Amino acid sequence: MKNIILGGVPRSGKSLLAQRLCRDLGLSHLSLDSLVSAFSRVFPGLGITQAATSPIETARRLSPFVLEWLRHLEFEDVPFLLEGYHLLPEDLRGLDARRYVVAFVGYPSLKAPEIKLRQVRAFARANDWTRELSNEELLPIIRRYVSESRMLADACAAERMLFVDTGEFFDDALEEA
Repeated sequence: MKNIILGGVPRSGKSLLAQRLCRDLGLSHLSLDSLVSAFSRVFPGLGITQAATSPIETARRLSPFVLEWLRHLEFEDVPFLLEGYHLLPEDLRGLDARRYVVAFVGYPSLKAPEIKLRQVRAFARANDWTRELSNEELLPIIRRYVSESRMLADACAAERMLFVDTGEFFDDALEEA
């Protein structure tokens, strides 16, 4: 069985897809976002944080750790799914395709950020960071994630990696994935 690495922008359906795949395939779920939060609290000097001004910089700082962690996980021989925001296609290009399925999720085709805002509000969990923000504060963040989704889709095309667009038809896209 191959391990799965699932990256993508926030609120694209990564965690939901990860939960479904782990349940259906019997994989252990490893949350990279939880690890980033732990690094931020325990080792703030590393600059690995959710609140970074540049998510790409955080991903670059995290990448050597992730690649080394994957090497160690291979020895454990426990099937897993690693999921998180701070992954870049170019950092994962050297992974053995016989051992890993790598996919990214985003919403580059989203025409109206207000659609995503309604989805975010409808599916927010009790402790979700989005609950603390007003619609006026959240809309520019969603616009940034749409832009990041477009860059991520282009990077996936350049690296010949799977990209799932959850923009206009969220549930259908996740089901297809």
